[in-house]
Amino acid sequence: MSAFAQYLTSSAFLLPASIRESAWSEHVPFAFWLVEVLRPRTLVELGTFHGMSFLAFCQSIKANATGTKAYAIDTWKGDPHAGTLPDHVYRDLHAIVSERYPTIATLIRSDFASAARPFADGSVDLLHVDGFHTYEAVNSDFHAWQSKLSENSIVLFHDTQVFDRDFGVYKFWQEIRAGRPSFEFEHGHGLGVVGFGTAFPPAIEALFTAGETDPAFVRTVFARLGRGVIDAIDSFRLRRVRRAIAAPIP
Repeated sequence: MSAFAQYLTSSAFLLPASIRESAWSEHVPFAFWLVEVLRPRTLVELGTFHGMSFLAFCQSIKANATGTKAYAIDTWKGDPHAGTLPDHVYRDLHAIVSERYPTIATLIRSDFASAARPFADGSVDLLHVDGFHTYEAVNSDFHAWQSKLSENSIVLFHDTQVFDRDFGVYKFWQEIRAGRPSFEFEHGHGLGVVGFGTAFPPAIEALFTAGETDPAFVRTVFARLGRGVIDAIDSFRLRRVRRAIAAPIP
C-alpha cells in the first residue's frame, strides 16, 4: 500500500453539485481533496470557461469550511482553442455563484495581466492556470502572477498531456517543474501540480514524495475517481434526455 493512502479523505469521493461542459471534469476529485488539505487563504483561477473547475473548488471550500476567498478570472469571450463563448455562459455561472457561494467566490471579467494588479504580492496560495494553451500564452500568464504567489503556494497547470495542435503547456510544464516539488496526473488531458516553497501540509508533501518515488498509486486512484465523475455526468445527461423524450408534446 502506498504511503499516500493515509492522506485520502472523504472529499475526494464527493460528486460535483454542478454539471458543466468541461474537459476538466476528471480532475474534480483532486480539486475537492486539494482544497481540503491545503486550505488556501486565496485561490485564483486563470481561465474559467463554463466553470467546472472553479465550482468544484468552491464546493470544497464550502463543504470543508476553509475560509478561502476564490477568484475566477476570464474574459468569457473564448479563444481559438476553446471557441467563442456566448454571453449566457458568464450569466449562468454568475447566477450559480451568487446563489451558492456569495461569500466565497468572485468572478472578474478581465484579461489576466490586468486582473493581477489589485492583488497583493505574496497573497495567493493556490493558482490554477488554464487559459489559452500555447507555450507563449501560459508562460505569459504564469509570470504575470508569479509575484502574487505566497511563500508556500501551489500552482496547477491543465493540459500537460496535450501534444497536438499548437498546445505548449507540456513544454512550459517541464521547465517550471525543474528543481521544484511536483506531481503530474496523466488522465483528463494532464494536470501538473507544482509547489513554490519548502513547507507544505503533510498530505501535500506525501503527494510530492509519491511523484518522485511511486506515482502510479496516486494516478490510479484519482483517475478512477475522475472516471466516476464522468459516469455520473453521463448518467445525469441520459436521464435528462429520457425526460425530454417522455415529455408530452404541447
